[in-house]
Amino acid sequence: MTEKQSKVIKSFVLPMAINAGIARIVLDLIPKILHVEPLLYYSTFLIAFIAEIILIRYMLKKFKLLNQNTFSLKQALLIGVTIMVVIGSFYGISSYIYDTYIDPDFQVNTALNWAQMWGGGSEKEIMDKISQRPSGNKFTGVLFTILWFTFVGFVTSFITGIVVGASRK
Repeated sequence: MTEKQSKVIKSFVLPMAINAGIARIVLDLIPKILHVEPLLYYSTFLIAFIAEIILIRYMLKKFKLLNQNTFSLKQALLIGVTIMVVIGSFYGISSYIYDTYIDPDFQVNTALNWAQMWGGGSEKEIMDKISQRPSGNKFTGVLFTILWFTFVGFVTSFITGIVVGASRK
């Protein structure tokens, strides 16, 4: 990768990824703060996923234009994974802070409401199921979140890189 390409990634991709990470936090916090129903809260995950795919596609097309209409699959992967690692880090850390310090019962209450909405049993049965789950370190969840976002970034940028890259002539 040339120095110019590296500079473009640092000056263009990183700020957009940080802005997208902040937007992801806001998208996650609004339903939590407003105490919306679980279906609406969980639908924000789909909305964010679609927005992240669109962002990766946009960034790859923009990078291609800034790079004389060429880029390699390696560059596409670097851009997509960078975007998703930043977004995943922001989201994972903010969820950890919210679920640990601000509203530790949020996830349990949301799961209870979801199960009650869709006939998952009585509150006692649901609480028994939740209590049977092994309790892990919540910070491990942050690491798994970042790994998941990295995987999604890899797959999305791989597919998008092939599609966008294949269209060059």
